[in-house]
Amino acid sequence: MAAEVFSIDTENFDPQGYSGQDDNLISSQEVNNVFTVESYIELNIYNTNEELLTNDPQFSQYTILNNGQTPLTNEVSQIKIDPESILINYGFDQGEYITYFNFFNRQIGSNTQTLYISEISSDRTEIRLDSNILTNSDIVEQTLQFIQKREDSEYFLDFYINFGTNKTYIANNLQLDNDDPLNPSILIKLYNPLPLEFDIKDTLWVVTLLEESRAYQVIFEDEII
Repeated sequence: MAAEVFSIDTENFDPQGYSGQDDNLISSQEVNNVFTVESYIELNIYNTNEELLTNDPQFSQYTILNNGQTPLTNEVSQIKIDPESILINYGFDQGEYITYFNFFNRQIGSNTQTLYISEISSDRTEIRLDSNILTNSDIVEQTLQFIQKREDSEYFLDFYINFGTNKTYIANNLQLDNDDPLNPSILIKLYNPLPLEFDIKDTLWVVTLLEESRAYQVIFEDEII
């Protein structure tokens, strides 16, 4: 069954972006992004009313293009996704849908090794994160590695807290609180106040943006019987 596929603006599906004034302060320098073992794609499927139908935080239905990289590098710079085939494989083959793809790098935790909110400041711009899944050494190691990565970066490396289901929010700074070695935690400063829908014990993980999100509208033609 043939379908029409159109690339569309992602703005309506982005839960949070920089304000226009702040956006002008961000460097427009091109970044050489490479898809590595830390990279992953999140798939979100919406109907035309922008209601989320399916979320797959471990989407793998893509093709790695031959770009001269050897298999031993574990790095690729080009992948191919087919929105029509993806929808059919997820059981959607009639009507109109929107496929929305996020491209992230895992930094602290993941969708299976989550952190949780243990404290929220009164203005909701600062949160403390702990984990019942990550070990203390994992929290310390991953946090320190990410802090070092940000310090070594040639441009300002902001990041996101990711609650899944396409709910990601910009964060500007973080700090490891290791005063109690038996209970290390992470302090995070958010760009905007944390939305009221999130509270203590909600789970999340920390990511950086590998590539700008992509959205496609897919219209399946009516089948004539």
